[in-house]
Amino acid sequence: MIQSQNEDYHIFQNGQIEQEGYSYQGRLIKKVQFFIECEKRMLKYIKDGEILRMEQLKEKPKYFEILKNLEQIISLRWEGIYGENNKKIGKWVAFWNDQ
Repeated sequence: MIQSQNEDYHIFQNGQIEQEGYSYQGRLIKKVQFFIECEKRMLKYIKDGEILRMEQLKEKPKYFEILKNLEQIISLRWEGIYGENNKKIGKWVAFWNDQ
């Protein structure tokens, strides 16, 4: 089960929740429904039975942020270095569609 801390941050627990997000279609913003599944430090974003994004969490966080922009869920990826205790350190770089 994932418990809501507020609408953007959630308590990490195993389970699945339905989430409302959004997608841009030209100048319009369309609401979309998808699922977030947490299991064994793996976070999955699922829409219409398709896994859109999988994130392996280095540590079990108490709270985590959920992406709601469908384009970010599909295309955004961060790369950087983890230090002691799997904490993010130094410069992190964002990639869009692996570019």
